[in-house]
Amino acid sequence: MVSSTATTVQNTPLKVVVLGPTATGKTALGVALAKALQTDVISFDSQLVYRELAIGVAKPTEAERQGVVHHLMDWVDPTQRCSAGTFARKAAKLLASFEAQQRPVVLVGGTGFYLRALFDPGHVPPVAIDRDFRQAIADRLKAFPDTDLHAELHRLDPVRAGQLHPNDTGRLIRALEIIAATGQPIPPLEADGSQNRWAMADDICLIGLRFADRTAHIRHIEARLQAMIEVGFLEETQAILNTYGHCQALQHAHGYPELVDVIEGRRKLPDAIEQIGINIRQYSRRQMTWFRSLPNVQWLDVDRHDPQTIVTIALETLHKRNKTRS
Repeated sequence: MVSSTATTVQNTPLKVVVLGPTATGKTALGVALAKALQTDVISFDSQLVYRELAIGVAKPTEAERQGVVHHLMDWVDPTQRCSAGTFARKAAKLLASFEAQQRPVVLVGGTGFYLRALFDPGHVPPVAIDRDFRQAIADRLKAFPDTDLHAELHRLDPVRAGQLHPNDTGRLIRALEIIAATGQPIPPLEADGSQNRWAMADDICLIGLRFADRTAHIRHIEARLQAMIEVGFLEETQAILNTYGHCQALQHAHGYPELVDVIEGRRKLPDAIEQIGINIRQYSRRQMTWFRSLPNVQWLDVDRHDPQTIVTIALETLHKRNKTRS
C-alpha cells in the first residue's frame, strides 16, 4: 500500500504540510511521508530553530529522523531571535529549490505564524527594526526592572499578548515596535477567512494531527514533560545558561524560563513542572484555535488510529490529491 502510493505521488511537486498542536506525533508522520516521497522535511517550528536546545523542545534525534534531511532546524544561535519574516525568507528559497527540481517537499511544525508568513507574506507588516525604539525599551527595562511589557502589550493588543509568554521579551518588544510604527496591532484574522486563501492552493496539501479527546492530549503532554525532566531537561537548561546566560532562546522556548527560575532559586522544581504543563496546555489550545481556521485540512485523530494507520490514511490523501491534479 505504502510503496504503490509513494510511486504515484513521487513526482508530484506538492507542498505537504503536516500541522497540529504540540505532542501529536507530527515528526514521525513527516518522516514517514518524506521517506515515501523520497524527499526532505522543512521544519516550521519557532523553537526547533535554535542550536543547543534539544530535550526541552523535543527536537527529533538522528534516529527519529531516519536519514531524512531536516531543514531549518539548528540554524539560529541561542542569543539570537528568529522572526517570522526571517524564517519565511529562508523557507521560500528552499521551496523554490524543490520546485525547480520538480520535487515535492514535506513541511512539519506547529508555528502557525511561521506558516502564514511563508505562504501569505503580505499579511505580516513590513516594519523595519527600529534601533532607537529598542534602545529606549532597553533603557527603560534597565532603569525599571519591574516593567511589565506583557501587560503593556495586553492593553494594546490582547490577541497577540495571549500568544506570547510573559518572559518572551524579544517578541513582546517586536509586537510593541509594530504598534509604534503602524499605530495598530498585527492584523487580526479576517472574519471572512480571506487570509487563509493560500491553504486552498492546488499545490498545497494540509494534513493535521490532533487528539479527539482533550483529556487524553493533556495526559500525553504531562507524560512527555515528565519524561523530558527525567532525561535531563533541567541539566540542559543549566548548560545553556552557563554558556549563553539569559539568552533569547531561554526566554522564548517553552519550559526553559521556569527551569531558569529553579536554577536561580526562585522556584521549586515541582512548582516549575506544574507551571510548564499549564503553559504548554494553553499553548496547544491556541495552536488548535489557529489551525482550525484553515480550510482544506485532512484531520487525523491520533488517539483513534495507530501510527501506521495514520501514515496509510495520509498517503491515501496525497494519492487522492494527485489524482485531482492530473
